[in-house]
Amino acid sequence: MGAGAEGGQPVKISGDLSNRLVHRWRSEEDAIMVGTNTARMDNPRLNTRLWPGKNPTRIVFDNRLVLDKNLHVFDGSQPTIVYYQTNDKLPDERPNVIYSITNSLIHTLQDLHERKIQSVLVEGGATLLQSFLEAGLWDEIRVFRSRMMLGKGRFAGAIKAPGVQGRLVSREMVGEDELTIYKP
Repeated sequence: MGAGAEGGQPVKISGDLSNRLVHRWRSEEDAIMVGTNTARMDNPRLNTRLWPGKNPTRIVFDNRLVLDKNLHVFDGSQPTIVYYQTNDKLPDERPNVIYSITNSLIHTLQDLHERKIQSVLVEGGATLLQSFLEAGLWDEIRVFRSRMMLGKGRFAGAIKAPGVQGRLVSREMVGEDELTIYKP
């Protein structure tokens, strides 16, 4: 899912086979990370419901603690860590949700390491992904390209995808979608 429709509404972009593969990848990682806008706009579950296996710890950036507490990431169904930066507001107590203040990606990754979280799948959104790319804090980029066209691709509020960088190591079709993998 992505907030790709006009008005920012979520729309399914990739095919069923690609979605199952992403859920398999999720089951292989300690944690899965999204930013505030992705949590708000897509309301993802960040679990492995399409693949057998363990659910990763959900990591959500909510810098100003503005996310609606009815979102799936706050449902208590799996461990969730919410990173925030504000001191103006105290986080709400939620079952199975830990709040941790942070001031940078490096600090966040150090905190995750201390929590014994050794692998993180960063699913989005664009701002969070671009931050990891610019900081050089990535081991691999996996990009699905769908044949689906979303209008003109330049509507009000459109968010530019992060610039892919690195060395192309593979390209293959997964159902109707093209998967490309890059390494630093």
